[in-house]
Amino acid sequence: MRRYLNILITMTLGGLWHGAGWTFVLWGLYHGLLLLVNHAWRSWGGNRRLAAPLCLLLTFLAVVFGWVLFRSDSLTTARLMVNTVQIMRRAGAFLLSDDTTRRHLAEDNERPSRPRLAWAPSIGWAALAALCLALGLMPLRPRLEFLYFQF
Repeated sequence: MRRYLNILITMTLGGLWHGAGWTFVLWGLYHGLLLLVNHAWRSWGGNRRLAAPLCLLLTFLAVVFGWVLFRSDSLTTARLMVNTVQIMRRAGAFLLSDDTTRRHLAEDNERPSRPRLAWAPSIGWAALAALCLALGLMPLRPRLEFLYFQF
């Protein structure tokens, strides 16, 4: 228990080090809690392992939620962002459960399929396209100063 308490204190102080605001403190505490879950899973979970894609998805979602805390200028803004995501999720679930949507999806499945492309892009082509897109968008991004130059 002492180890877990030390992790929580260290990560909370790390959040405070990043900025003097409640969002940073909660961000540090949040990461401390994620580390506690990780350590507890390894200690008590034994040989139980999750599938790699599930681990990647859970990690991605946890980090994105942490970014909301880190980048919000106040707790009110963070709460607003989280509530907006929940509203969007509920709206999507509502749309997918609508009888009209189900009927349209069923009709689309009954239609004959479109002819397939003769050329199927590979992972290499997708990576090249992503690189070109990133290089094309780089000049559009404003130059940002390093975060810690503000202190």
